[in-house]
Amino acid sequence: MMKAVFLPSHFDGDGYYRLLFPARELGRRGWDVSVAPHRTVPVEGPPGASKTFYGVIEEAQGGLRVVQQLDSWLMDEPFDVLVTQLRDEPGFVEVVRQLQEVGKRVVVDSDDCWIDLPAWNPGSKRKQAELDAAMELLRVADGVSVATPALADVYSRWCDATVIRNRLDWPMWEDVTPAYEVTRRRVRVGWMGEMKWRRGEVQVLKEMLLPWLLDHPEVEFVAAGDPTVHDVVGTPLGQRVSTNRVPFAAMDLADITATFDIGLVPLADGSQGSRRLNDCKSHLKGMEYAACGIPCIATPTESYRWWLEDGDCDHGFLASTAAEWRDALDTLLDNGIRERMGRAARAAGESSTIQEHVHEWTHFLTGVCADTDFARPLVAAR
Repeated sequence: MMKAVFLPSHFDGDGYYRLLFPARELGRRGWDVSVAPHRTVPVEGPPGASKTFYGVIEEAQGGLRVVQQLDSWLMDEPFDVLVTQLRDEPGFVEVVRQLQEVGKRVVVDSDDCWIDLPAWNPGSKRKQAELDAAMELLRVADGVSVATPALADVYSRWCDATVIRNRLDWPMWEDVTPAYEVTRRRVRVGWMGEMKWRRGEVQVLKEMLLPWLLDHPEVEFVAAGDPTVHDVVGTPLGQRVSTNRVPFAAMDLADITATFDIGLVPLADGSQGSRRLNDCKSHLKGMEYAACGIPCIATPTESYRWWLEDGDCDHGFLASTAAEWRDALDTLLDNGIRERMGRAARAAGESSTIQEHVHEWTHFLTGVCADTDFARPLVAAR
């Protein structure tokens, strides 16, 4: 039997979608899977803020004590393949090489672009040595998985990446009350995200949403995850609805998403780096909206064209210009249309789950380890 160890870079959205949810589903299908040792502890900051320490950690007087460093544990632990995320610690490449020398495979996953980022994105502040280490990790890995074809193209200088689309973990969403079953005083248009990472998107919101909100005082705008978005957009005070930061590990994303009726996915494509960054993004936000029975309006990147079937679909709209955004918003103000499309969105979300598509990970990982003997007794490397 093949044994896989999963090592997320952090325990937030992409760590769950790209590693932890697939790992759990593979475990349900009989794979021998585990997550690398770690401890996540609360830290001062926004609600839900935390820091993860990797390695074998135990409680000690005055704090935590490292019993075994992660690299040592990875060498000692018997497994066939390590599945991790793109990392920028210069020393991690050497850890990978050591694992490969003793016959262990290493897979690296990425769901976001790290190259030529716009200045407003915090990732653009990454040191050159860190970026070089990340690209070298792509080069030396036994397999690389990415969330979109555009991202595979960006990384093609370093590796031949396999595209595995993002999928929903349906138990997280199945019990939510769909938006079309909720009666509200006012229709709510919503966007989820944080200014820190999505300032370019918020600028698009300001340009295309504010004039429409001013023309529709009967509509509310939900800023889910960052109330300061309202100040940047200029949302009229009487139309503001906010939620605090949404730490993914709290597993309340479904209930928070379901607080609005129309979901927006505006992706900036004009400023330097924005086009590449956003072309590489997946349609995950649209799927999350769909899981709550919320039709979306999205910028037509490759992934959203794929998700919304090149515009010929019944669970969302693609919009490039201010006029197209306005037309789509006006259309979705109709209660009957919004309910019909919301039901179609919910069905689309339910059919795009890791439970239905875990075979994509199975095929990829077994391919990476095709020349190993899964039936052999697993022994420690040293």
